[in-house]
Amino acid sequence: MKIGIVTTWFERGAAYVSKQYEQLLEDEHDIFIYARGGEKYAIGDSKWDKENVWWGKQYPMPSATYVDENDFKNWLKNNHIECVLFNEQAWYQPILTCKKMGIKTGAYIDYYTEASLELFALYDFLICNTQRHYAAFSWHKQCYYVPWGTDIELFQPKEEKRKDDKLVFFHSAGMNPFRKGTDFLIKAFYELNKKYNDIKLIIHTQKDIVTYFPELKDIIEESIANESIKVIHKTVSAPGLYHLGDVYIYPSRIEGIGLSIAEALACGLPVITSDNKPMSEFIEFPSQVAEIKKLYCRKDGYYWPVCEVELKSLINKMEFYIDNREHLEQYREESRSYTIKKLDWKKNKELINNIFIDAKILEYNKEIETKINRYDNRKAIYITKIPLVYSFIYRIYIKLFSKKSK
Repeated sequence: MKIGIVTTWFERGAAYVSKQYEQLLEDEHDIFIYARGGEKYAIGDSKWDKENVWWGKQYPMPSATYVDENDFKNWLKNNHIECVLFNEQAWYQPILTCKKMGIKTGAYIDYYTEASLELFALYDFLICNTQRHYAAFSWHKQCYYVPWGTDIELFQPKEEKRKDDKLVFFHSAGMNPFRKGTDFLIKAFYELNKKYNDIKLIIHTQKDIVTYFPELKDIIEESIANESIKVIHKTVSAPGLYHLGDVYIYPSRIEGIGLSIAEALACGLPVITSDNKPMSEFIEFPSQVAEIKKLYCRKDGYYWPVCEVELKSLINKMEFYIDNREHLEQYREESRSYTIKKLDWKKNKELINNIFIDAKILEYNKEIETKINRYDNRKAIYITKIPLVYSFIYRIYIKLFSKKSK
C-alpha cells in the first residue's frame, strides 16, 4: 500500500511521532511524507530531507497546519497515495479532499477541544496511543488503542560512567518550558540545593528559559553561577542528552503523550512526573509521580485540563532519590527492564500494519462536513468563507509570501 503521512517535519516531538509510524510501516508499504509548512522546514538536513519527502507550500497563516489544496492534490496523485495518516491536523480541508477522492484517512490523536471532538468522525480510523485519548474517542467506529512506546535500540543506557560525582537531575524543556513545568522544577531544585550541595540540575532546552520565566531570572543566574544548574540551550537530535542525568524530572502541565518520559526510561533513568494522565500512565516504581495542586482549563479550550504539581510533593519525590542514591544502579536497571517489557514500540508493528490494511473507508458524512465548515468558519480559517474583501486581500498576501514546494 502507498501510505502518506501529513506532518510537521523537523527536529521536534511531533515529527518524531510521525517518524516512528514511518519506521513501523516502511517494511510492508511505500511511505511518503507531506511536510506541511507553517512552523519550520528541514530542507537540506540529511536526517529529514529524504527522497520520500515532499515539502509542502508554506504560508505564515491562517493555520500552523494549513495545507495548500492544489499542492496537496498533486502530491496525492503523483505518488498514487491510497491511505493518509494525519498528525495533529487542525486544518480540515485536506481530510475533506482525501475523502472526496476516495482515499482512506486516519489520525494520530493528540490535540482536540470540546468543540472539535465530534469532527474526528470525518476520519476513517483513529489511533490512540494513550488510555486517556482512547477514553475520549472510543465512540468512533474504527478507533484503536495502540500503547505508546519508544525506540529502545536508539534510546538506551550509555555504557560509559559519568565523571560527575554529584546526583544529577535531568530535564528536557523542549520547545515549551512553561508546558513542561520547568519553572516548578527550578523552584524545587533551588530549595533542595539549600540543604544538599552534592546535587546538580541539567536543563536541555530549545528556548531561552529566562524569557519564559523572568520572575526566576535571579534564581537561574545565581544557580548557573555557582554551577548547581547547567542550561544547555540548543537543538539535539535523538537520542538526546539523557545520559547526562541520573533521574529524569518532568513536572509537565499537560501532554498529548509525553514522549520524553518513555525515552528517559529507556535510557535507564527513573522518572518523576505529574500525577495526571497521560504522564502517569507510564509510571511504575522506581519512577514516581508528584501530587497535583490544581487543575484548570487552558485558554485555547484543549479538551483536558492543565495540571500544576504540588511543589512540596515534587521536592519530596526528588529527595527520595537523594536519600536512596546507593540504589540508583538498581533503579536504572529496573527502569530499562520496564521499558523493554512495556514500551518497545516495535512490538506494535503487526498491530499498526493491520490497522492500515483492515480499516474500512467509512461512508462520507455530509453532516460532519457542514459542521467542519462552520467550525473553521468561526475561526476564519477557510479562505472561501472569509468575506469578499478579506478574501481578495488574502489572495494578494498568499502570492507575496508563498514558497515553492519541492
